[in-house]
Amino acid sequence: MSEKLSRCSSRRNDNTKTIASETPQSTPRERHMAGGLRTRGAQDLEQDQVYQPSRLASQPVQDKSPLSLLTVNCLFQVPGKVWSLNQLDEAEVRMLETDLDAEDEDKWWSHLPLSSLDLSSNALKVIPANIKHLDTLAVLNLQDNSLDSLPREIGALSKLTRLHLGRNKLRSLPSQFYQLRDLRQLVLSHNQLEELGEDLGDLVMMETLDLSHNSLSSIPAGTGFLTRLTQLNLSYNKLADFPPDLTSLPVLVQLDISHNQLPMLPPLGDLRKLEVLYLQYNCLTDMPDMLGCVALKELHLGRNNISELNVETIESLGHVRVLSLRDNKLSVLPEEINILQHLVRLDLVNNSLTTLPRCLGFLPHLQNLQVEGNPLRSVRSDIVQCGTVRLMKFLRQRVEGEEGVPRPGSREGIGEVSDFPDRYTMRSCRSLNVASKELGSVPTSVFEEACEAEVTSVDLSKNCLSQMPDGLFRLSDKLTDLNLSCNSLTSVPKEIVKLWHLQYLALDRNMLTDLPQELATMDKLRELVLSYNKFQDIPECVYDLKGLEILAMRGNKLSTISVAGLARLKRLAVLDLADNNISQVPPQLGNLTQLRTLELAGNGFRQPRHAILEKGTHFVLAYLRDRIPGGP
Repeated sequence: MSEKLSRCSSRRNDNTKTIASETPQSTPRERHMAGGLRTRGAQDLEQDQVYQPSRLASQPVQDKSPLSLLTVNCLFQVPGKVWSLNQLDEAEVRMLETDLDAEDEDKWWSHLPLSSLDLSSNALKVIPANIKHLDTLAVLNLQDNSLDSLPREIGALSKLTRLHLGRNKLRSLPSQFYQLRDLRQLVLSHNQLEELGEDLGDLVMMETLDLSHNSLSSIPAGTGFLTRLTQLNLSYNKLADFPPDLTSLPVLVQLDISHNQLPMLPPLGDLRKLEVLYLQYNCLTDMPDMLGCVALKELHLGRNNISELNVETIESLGHVRVLSLRDNKLSVLPEEINILQHLVRLDLVNNSLTTLPRCLGFLPHLQNLQVEGNPLRSVRSDIVQCGTVRLMKFLRQRVEGEEGVPRPGSREGIGEVSDFPDRYTMRSCRSLNVASKELGSVPTSVFEEACEAEVTSVDLSKNCLSQMPDGLFRLSDKLTDLNLSCNSLTSVPKEIVKLWHLQYLALDRNMLTDLPQELATMDKLRELVLSYNKFQDIPECVYDLKGLEILAMRGNKLSTISVAGLARLKRLAVLDLADNNISQVPPQLGNLTQLRTLELAGNGFRQPRHAILEKGTHFVLAYLRDRIPGGP
């Protein structure tokens, strides 16, 4: 724009934008010319020479950053020369010619092509095909205009990373639009889109996508290919089915699909990174299955038809801080709500609740509890009106002196929460970890909950167990990892064979002298840790573990090495026999070439010498083979 034009009144008083990056104080005549633009139109704009494209096409470099802004208001049509700012005519080239010896800072080599163009808040109805000439644009803002279509040439803007088309009248997008494969941010909100092309999935660099306030009834299947998408807004559309591809967006953090017509949702557990989910103003009758959404912090479900909170769903929301269930049909709030130990805000306004679970008063982080609009009989209205602090105090007072009322973090027959993890914690990480609790026993009820949580790993290490808990065998269908190290076990029951899925078994630092022969049938066992016990020999059953890859027997009382037995372990890669009473290493051990790690230090043998052992497993095995009488 010409330096004569400094400002143009916008259609909105709060949307006034600068025309050129450096505009001197305008004179009365310049202000008169600027005001005249309101009635004279874009063609007169060029005739009056009120803008100079050469000044915008090649702005001086500022801190080596190629940023050029063209922000225009009050235009029904953009002057044609704007679309060819990167293609100067002969006269403009002559204007840019500079004497190499001149002192002028405005030299030809300090100019960069246009990278950002802002034409928002005008009255533009058409974008001409000449936009293809602005192929250096990285940012294009066309929001708040009157566009009802886009030219197919927009697909030529291959460097676009941010495109704002909100608040227009677009009904469809040209197929060439999906060639903008470098787009990171796309805003198409407040338009009239009824469908999107199947090639939407080609925009694989997309990180933020706003499609809110349109008339979309479906989302194309290719959306699942937008694997970089972190924010997706589909609110205020006409979606009657949840797009199945949305469940496979691995890094999605925020999803807004409120104000649609969804009657149900598929399981959303694969959205592991999801933190915020907006589902209000739909037709949901059941709580969504969020099992697996371990990062979820906010869940908004207001204005639906939900009539029940099931326990399984509550358990999957253990880390939620904000839960909004206002304007639903809830008649009962289950006691298991106390699982939500991280809740900061709970909105239950306008439901059908007649009572509140008293355990709500013990939620440690709850700061905002809204229950207005419920036919509560157990809480006086004046207490509700006094706010959260007074209401929670009232609920706590009703618990005092009563028995059988669940409190947050407690379980009947088990003890304090500090002893055992809750079901949600076990379900979210698929493990039961009660290490270092000084436990002499573990209640069966803990393993029952672990079974319901489909636990695959159990850590009972660093306790005072004298025998394996019977409840362990309830996990026979799922358990793959079991750690019983640092206890007082003197034997292993033959029932251990019931844990036939076990792949890792740690029994080190106990008082074991033998293992049951039944262990030999556990073909899936890959790692067995028996260090620091009282074994005098490697148990015979160990040699029959066909899948064994790691065997650790450091710190026992072994006196011999059975090469014949070890040779039956075809997959054995790590063998730790350090710190035992081995007086001789049989040379035939060198034939176990599948070994990648062999630990023999801390024994009483003279050969191989310590210097040989320090050279590593490969060297030790070769040394032993060389000592086999008559060759290997």
